[in-house]
Amino acid sequence: MSNRKLTEQVEREVGRRWAEFEAAHPNLARELEYDWHVGEAVARIREDPAYRAAMARGLAGEQLVAVSGEVVKRVVAVVLRAVR
Repeated sequence: MSNRKLTEQVEREVGRRWAEFEAAHPNLARELEYDWHVGEAVARIREDPAYRAAMARGLAGEQLVAVSGEVVKRVVAVVLRAVR
């Protein structure tokens, strides 16, 4: 999966959760940049064992999207929880 596609997938997930994070932590959300969360999540996903295994198996298309989608959801949740 290209870095651009992964970043787009992460941006969608962070965007989906950002309003909730911002409502719960308005001061922190103002200090932390949205782009930082995206970059941090992408970096962690690249190191995630499930994502790396999917890439090593050569998954493509819907299979890779399914695996990366689950990894993205999990990692974004961890990144947002970690900064609370």
